Amino acid sequence: MSSAFILSGTPASPALLRQGTATIALGTYATAQITDTAITASSVVICWGLGALDGVPASTTGARTFCVDTLVPGAGFVIRSQGAAVADKQVGWAVLKY
Repeated sequence: MSSAFILSGTPASPALLRQGTATIALGTYATAQITDTAITASSVVICWGLGALDGVPASTTGARTFCVDTLVPGAGFVIRSQGAAVADKQVGWAVLKY
C-alpha cells in the first residue's frame, strides 16, 4: 500500500504535524495514553525505538518492535511493544496525518 493511499492522496511530507517521545515502563508493554485531542480514527501515527536495544543479549525478551496500538478519537493514542520492557524504553513518535 502506498503512502499516498494511506495519506488520502496527499504525498508524505517531511513537515511533521506533531512529534515527541514517550516511555514504555519496565515490565510493561505500552505507554500511557499520549494526549492529542486532534487525533481521529483515520489518523496516521508512526513510532520507533530510541537508544540502546532493550533486553540485550538477543536471547532476552524486551520491547523491540513498536506500533500505535490504539487511536482514541479526540483524546490521543497508545504505543505498544511486542514484549515487556526489560528497562524503561524510550520511543519516538510522529503524527503524519490527523
